[in-house]
Amino acid sequence: MFRIMRKEIAKVLLIVFAVFINISSLNAVDNYVSNSNDSDCKFIENVEQPDRAELIDNWLKLGLKQEIIIEMLGEPEEKGENEYWGAIGTYNQAWKYKTVGIELIMESEDENGLKTVASILLFEPCTLKTSKGFGIGADKDEIYSEYSEQIDKSFSSELSIVVGSVYGGIIFYLTDSKVNKIFVGAAAE
Repeated sequence: MFRIMRKEIAKVLLIVFAVFINISSLNAVDNYVSNSNDSDCKFIENVEQPDRAELIDNWLKLGLKQEIIIEMLGEPEEKGENEYWGAIGTYNQAWKYKTVGIELIMESEDENGLKTVASILLFEPCTLKTSKGFGIGADKDEIYSEYSEQIDKSFSSELSIVVGSVYGGIIFYLTDSKVNKIFVGAAAE
């Protein structure tokens, strides 16, 4: 009987110890995040996210229905294959408007379903601008100044500025410190 009681006490002590270690670890992480002054902190909570409804030229945005795209831009000059992307569970198709510098990834839940905008890519000769007024040819320093609190430094470089996150945000691609492409959406899953 004494032997059985010792085993039960040992189990209880082991459980209490495991819970204590787990709580201590969580408190240490919470203290680090709340007391950190490191501007390069990699925690996603420290990166202010841009507005999910980023408007390009006050109308083009993620989630916009295909009827509106066709009304505003016409039929695409080129449509890619309608491919199933298993990672996100939707059918995706590139709609290219090369003469105006726009490529959209359009998605639908069904293979032949109505599509919505999943991502936006702007390139030369596009004249559309982001909600903060940046377009092709914009200066890198002006973007850094305007979006300073929202830039994810862990993914930004001399060639790109990530505003928000690669999982949903704006990416300004650069050549000679000038914007040559703008991507809106999730660049990674």
